[in-house]
Amino acid sequence: MPLMNILQKFILLMFRSLFMMVISYNALANDTVVVTFTGQLLAKTCDITTGSKDQPVNMGTYDVNDFLNVGDVSGSHTFTINLEGCPTTTSTVYSSGVSANVQFTGDADAINTTLLRLTSSADSATGVGIEILDSNDKIIAINSESGFKELILNNNGDASLTFKLRYKSTQQNVHAGQANALLYFDIDYQ
Repeated sequence: MPLMNILQKFILLMFRSLFMMVISYNALANDTVVVTFTGQLLAKTCDITTGSKDQPVNMGTYDVNDFLNVGDVSGSHTFTINLEGCPTTTSTVYSSGVSANVQFTGDADAINTTLLRLTSSADSATGVGIEILDSNDKIIAINSESGFKELILNNNGDASLTFKLRYKSTQQNVHAGQANALLYFDIDYQ
């Protein structure tokens, strides 16, 4: 009898184990896992010309008396970003169907945060910042985007994005000195 009792317990244990395995297998088999893959395929974009990557812009020389009130501005100076190698068609000059958006980044002026701050040094001017404008004189705040504009390409696949820069007073008392700044840009295409 003891052998029979052991055998019954063993068989009962085996059935319980098998039953638990079937239940847990069904629970695992019912779990559906979804893996989502994301990515992009991009069309060729334009290349920024070497001369546009690290170009100096001479802002000129101004008298501090040109800035007697907050908001007074200097004359504007053109700043052009030249692009090359953009996808082309056979026409001489055409609308590319590609738009570019330029994001300008740099240190914002402490008083007027829409302006680019002048580089700080012992002989720096104070009370002015640099204002960025698009080709239609629309102000572009520093650390913001120009907005998408369709590129007009020549037959070589070249295009230009033109902007303007000017000094703008942030205080009534502007002090003379060097009025230099660093401006960075990134271009997005659509």
